Amino acid sequence: MKAVVLTFDRLPTHLLGCYGNEWTETPGFDRLAALGSVFDQHFAEVPGPVGPDHSWWTGRFEYFSDPEGGKKNGDETTQNWLQKLVLGGVKCRLVAENTEGLPTELFCSSEAVGGVTGLNAAHDDVPIARLAQRGIEILENGGSEAESPDDEPQPELIWLHSAGVPSPWLPPRLFAELYLDELEEIVDGESGSEIASDIVGQFENDPDLVRLLLSDWRREAEADSDSDDGSRPSSESETEEIESPELERQISRLVFAGYVSMIDRWLLKLLEAVENSDEHILLVVSANQGHSFGETVDLAPEAVGAAAFDEAGSGASAGQQRTLHDSEVRTPLLMAEFTDSANDQAFGSRHSALVQPVDLATTLDDWISRGLAGNSTPQTTSAGVSLLTALAGGTPDGRPTAFSLGSGGQLGVRNCNWALAASADAFGEDDLTEGEVQLFAKPDDQWDVHDVSSQYREEAGSLLDSLRKFRPGTR
Repeated sequence: MKAVVLTFDRLPTHLLGCYGNEWTETPGFDRLAALGSVFDQHFAEVPGPVGPDHSWWTGRFEYFSDPEGGKKNGDETTQNWLQKLVLGGVKCRLVAENTEGLPTELFCSSEAVGGVTGLNAAHDDVPIARLAQRGIEILENGGSEAESPDDEPQPELIWLHSAGVPSPWLPPRLFAELYLDELEEIVDGESGSEIASDIVGQFENDPDLVRLLLSDWRREAEADSDSDDGSRPSSESETEEIESPELERQISRLVFAGYVSMIDRWLLKLLEAVENSDEHILLVVSANQGHSFGETVDLAPEAVGAAAFDEAGSGASAGQQRTLHDSEVRTPLLMAEFTDSANDQAFGSRHSALVQPVDLATTLDDWISRGLAGNSTPQTTSAGVSLLTALAGGTPDGRPTAFSLGSGGQLGVRNCNWALAASADAFGEDDLTEGEVQLFAKPDDQWDVHDVSSQYREEAGSLLDSLRKFRPGTR
């Protein structure tokens, strides 16, 4: 019995076909969704790069991490679930594009695969390609490790971790150009095809095109820095290179989609290796942050008060911006079981239960524990819930509310109908104070445009109460 997990720092749901996208090519994700279960309401706890205190590794909510141990707000601190699995004889491997900052000590072994990025990189040499290839190698022959044929089959957890789509994103040329023909529809008039063709040609001739691929916030920050210190003034050629900010944003979006399709290609190869294996395998794919392309103004700290949560234990650095709207915190979670007893599985099921990354730890613990002699229940107690019932056609237990922590003191809580964002100032008084909370109707208001907290004060107050009971810093 094996569990294969592929996780990403950043991968948006809205560019995946199985989550409703109609133009990005993602046959790997779509096939995995058709073979298993898709969770439509999976929300990150602390969006951003994954660190050692992430709930995937600890089995506890990340923003309750306490390096000195103890208990926080009912979140029980126990021996780490991964450590218990290792002590129980489970081979737990971590393979990552880069292991820096990851809890390598929790695994039996860890390794970094590295990789090459850029327009001229070989398709099989980019980080996600190396990661998938190493995972396939481990599946096929144990990673070239000599094992006695008399050894009893040993439960194994193979955890593959990727940065996902990095910033800036620049896949090999084939994937960078994959969707640029869409510019013919974006650019008005008969010149659309000519402009798109010219941009494709620039990939060959103009190395400065990388500048086009930076996200808006990154480029604006660079522009502000340049204007402040007077260094690196824009050249005439740079000024002429970009005719329209909207065109630049669309190019960035299309190349981002190309990167997602490149990731999908290697997921499909990994999926094929899992399907061809004669072992009983659970395959799980998830991510910790999405991405938006300026569809709305990000929920900035000023929108919900300026107070910061230094005591929150989030590990967020000053100036590290995280947002709480759906495009950032709603992330993919898919899983499928591969076994001879295929008739017992629920193919292509979708689930609307509220779930969070902390539930992945409990789900994996549950799965692996079933393969250990004499165990049919998880070995550890964590803050998560097991989602394995979804694979058998059942309805997994979700959460009445999901919580997220953003930058600058942003705290988010949601249920199936509402999402509320609040600042630290909102906890000082019993009554709601204008400007300290925002309430958005879900799922209709995807981009958090209309604050309806004044119209639905009872709903806002109820969510704020749940946030008061659960907020970071409460012991």
